[in-house]
Amino acid sequence: MLQGSLEDFALEEILSLLAETSKSGQLDINGDRGNGALTIRGGQLADARASKCDVSAEPEDVMFELLRYSEGSFVFSNQDLELTGDEKNIGGVLSVAEGRLADWKAIAAVVPSLHHMVVPSVELPKDEVTIDRSEWAVLTVVASGCKTEVVCDTLELGEVEGCRKIKHLIERGLLELREPGSTPAPEVVFSEEKKPSDPPEEYAADSKSGGGVLSTPAAEPGVSGDSLVASLRGGTAEPLETTPPIPPSPLAGNGSVATAEPLAEESGDGEGLLMRYLRGEED
Repeated sequence: MLQGSLEDFALEEILSLLAETSKSGQLDINGDRGNGALTIRGGQLADARASKCDVSAEPEDVMFELLRYSEGSFVFSNQDLELTGDEKNIGGVLSVAEGRLADWKAIAAVVPSLHHMVVPSVELPKDEVTIDRSEWAVLTVVASGCKTEVVCDTLELGEVEGCRKIKHLIERGLLELREPGSTPAPEVVFSEEKKPSDPPEEYAADSKSGGGVLSTPAAEPGVSGDSLVASLRGGTAEPLETTPPIPPSPLAGNGSVATAEPLAEESGDGEGLLMRYLRGEED
């Protein structure tokens, strides 16, 4: 029989020793997170169970849970067990579990426990943020504030994945973590510097008129409607080449109507045909 404390011998060391000596038996573990049992056959892992894992959990999941025991005791009892071919290499299982443990330590550095309060950030780190469907689900559960374990349980994510998502949102500045038992809802207080500023004068003037939108300036004489629209839209399009119609004017002598089309100048006296025509002179 082999027994001792997890503070003196790490679980990895114990399993490595059992694998190297090709031992068979059962390793019982009692720790601060619960208890577990590992069945060893010929130095290989035949079965793994832990109080916080489902009976259908994979050996890697159970090993990850047992590696999280920070204190406790262990007892290994020798038994005569034959290999069945379903056993797993202890080193391979340990390698996967240790990788998950390293990932968990990074998460726990931001979200230490399921009892810490998580609340929405009072102020976003930037003007616009983009969130995906899973992040939005976390935010809706958090609402005005709740325990970390509420998020994990409500979304059925489990401790590791739930805390991972909370950690991600905290690092993005969308959530804040508070000590267990703290007030859920954050107090939103605007400082003098962060109070919403007054709208520009042109918007304020328009709102008093009840219009709700910027009023359209009146068209200036001689400016076509298309030019006005282009200027309102900030465009640079040139106005259409349209000539305003000239009202008919009775002319002296023959009562004809002048056209808007200019006439060529005469080479004789320098007066254009139009001027002579307006004066009632004959060609």
